[in-house]
Amino acid sequence: MMRADNATAGVIVLDPATPQSEAEQASNLRHTRLAARRRSTIVISLAIFALSLGVGAYQASTNSVWLDEAYAVGLSQLSWATLWSYLWGIEAHMGFYYVVLRGWIWLMGLVGIAPTEFVVRLPSLLCIALSAVIVYQFGRRFLGDIAGVVGALLFLMNFLVLVQGNEAREYGLQTLCVCLSWYALVAALTDDSASRRWWIVYVVFGTLQIYAEVFSVLIFSAQVATFLCLFALGPAWRARVRRSAVAMAISVAVILRLSTPILYDALLHGSGNGWIAPAHLSDLAALLNPLGGGMELFVPLLLAIGLLELTVVLLARAPFSDWWTGASTRLNQLLGGHAPTLLDANRSSDVPLAVVALICWFALPILLAFAFTQPALNLHLFNYQYFAICAPAYCLLAGVCVGVTRWRFAQVILVVILIAFSLRVVPTARDSANYDAWRASAMWLEQRYAPGDGIVCVPDTWCAIPMDYYLVAYPSQAHFDSDSPGAWNWQQQASAPTSPEALASYAAEHDRIFVVSYDRGEFGAASLQDQQLAGVKAWFSANSWQATSFTSSTYLSTITITMYIPTPTASALPPAPTARSASATPPSANWRRESRVPGL
Repeated sequence: MMRADNATAGVIVLDPATPQSEAEQASNLRHTRLAARRRSTIVISLAIFALSLGVGAYQASTNSVWLDEAYAVGLSQLSWATLWSYLWGIEAHMGFYYVVLRGWIWLMGLVGIAPTEFVVRLPSLLCIALSAVIVYQFGRRFLGDIAGVVGALLFLMNFLVLVQGNEAREYGLQTLCVCLSWYALVAALTDDSASRRWWIVYVVFGTLQIYAEVFSVLIFSAQVATFLCLFALGPAWRARVRRSAVAMAISVAVILRLSTPILYDALLHGSGNGWIAPAHLSDLAALLNPLGGGMELFVPLLLAIGLLELTVVLLARAPFSDWWTGASTRLNQLLGGHAPTLLDANRSSDVPLAVVALICWFALPILLAFAFTQPALNLHLFNYQYFAICAPAYCLLAGVCVGVTRWRFAQVILVVILIAFSLRVVPTARDSANYDAWRASAMWLEQRYAPGDGIVCVPDTWCAIPMDYYLVAYPSQAHFDSDSPGAWNWQQQASAPTSPEALASYAAEHDRIFVVSYDRGEFGAASLQDQQLAGVKAWFSANSWQATSFTSSTYLSTITITMYIPTPTASALPPAPTARSASATPPSANWRRESRVPGL
C-alpha cells in the first residue's frame, strides 16, 4: 500500500509495513544474481582479452619480420588486379587474410602510420585475443566456469599460439573463425530458442574459416563428424539430432557451395607447401612438444582422459547390463564425485556434446592430416605450424580435467601447475618466433647507404622480400632498383637475375654495392640457394675489393651485408658516374610499388 504524508508535501512513499511476497523476493534475487554473473563474465572476458593482447605484444614489436610475413605484407599492398593474379593460384589458401591485411595497412596509411612490425602483426594479435575470449565463453557456457577460465589462460599462453598466431600471417584470423564456427555449431545444437540465428553464424564462420586457410577443411570435416557422433549419445540426443538434421544438411551444403571457388582453386593449382615431407609416427610424436608447450606427456594423458569421459557418457546411455550403472557411479566418484553432468544418463546436458566436439576438434584434424601426408598419398598437410587451430580444444580439455576434480585444493594445485608450465614457455616462444634478424641488418645498411650505391640480394626470394619490406617500412635513401640482382618483381612474380652478366652490368652503374646474403642452416650444400650465394660471392671476390661487412644471426639463420667497391675490371661498360641523380632525394615509402610495379 501507498500513503501520502502531509509532512512530505504530497510525496508518495512505500509503506514499510507492506512486505514483498516470497515470489517477488525470489525473482529479485534471481535478477540480482544474473546481473552480477553477467558483470563478472564481462570483467573476466575483458581481462582475458587484455592479458592475451599483452602476452602477444610481448614479442610482436621486438622480433624481426621474416620471409613469410614480409611476403604477406608485400602482397597485401599490391593493386587489386595484381593481387588477384596471386590469389588465383597457390596463394588462394589464405586469400581472406590478404584482403583483411590489405584493408588494415590502407587504413593505417590514411592516418600516416607506417607498416612496422607491430602494426602489421596487430590484426593477428587482436584475432588471438578475441579467440581467447571465445574459448572462455565456450567453456563457461558448455563446460563450466572453471573449464572456461583454465582453458582461456592455457590458450593465450600456448606455445603454438604464441609462435604462429601472433605473426603477420593467416593463423590468427583462421583461429578466430574456427573458434566462432565451433561455438556457433554447439550453440545451434543446444539452444532451441535461438537455433536459427546460430545456424546462420555457423554458416558465415564455417565458410570464412576455409577462406582464411584451406587447411580448415579438416576442421569442417571434424564438425560434420561431431554431428554424426551425437547419434551415440542416447535417445534424447538422437531426437535432437533428427530435429537439427535438416538445418545441418543445409548449412553443410551452403558452406560447400560458398567455398567452391577456393576449393576448386586449390585442386587446380595445388599449394606451395610441397616442401613438407611424408609424415611418420615419429612426426606425430614430435607434435606433442609444440602443442603441449613443454608438457609432452600431458597431451596424451589429457586425450586419454577426454576419451574416458566420452566412453563413460556413451556407456551410461547404453541399454545393456545393469552392472554398468553401479560401475559408472563408482567411476563418477573416482573422477570427482560431483561431475554428474558428464555421467548422468537422464540429464539433458550440453556437456556430452561439448566433450564430443572438443575431442573431434582436437584429434581429427591431426589424424586426417597425418593420414593424408603418408608416403603413398602425400598431400603435404602434416606440419606442426598448421595445428595452432587445435590448441583451443586441447586447452579446454585441460579445463574439463580440472573441473571434474573433486577437491577444490586439488583444482588449485592443478591450475598452478598448468599455468606454471605454460608461463615457462612464453619467453621460449618469443625466441622461437625470432627466425631472422632482418631489422638490425636493414638499419645497418640504411645508415651507410649513399646516393649512387646499389643493393644485391642472394638468395633472391629469401633475401630480397624481407629486406625490401624494411626499406619500405623504415624509408631512407636505400632502395632496390628495378634491375637490382636478386630483387623481387611483384608484377612479374620473378626475381631479377644474379648471373655474372647481370652483376657486371649493375656494378658498372654504381659507386658501391651492398651485397646482402642470407644463409639458413636447413639449406643443403647442393641447394640452389647455396649455389646462387656461392656464385655471387665468387664474382665479387674476383672483381671487387671488400670494404666492410656486418653480420646478424639468430638460432636459425645468418644475415651478412658486405659493402664492395667495384674495380675498373668489374665490367667492360663505361665507368660509373659519381652519383645518380635519381637517388639524390630519398624515395617515398611507396617506392617499391611506384617503380618496380608500374601502374599501381
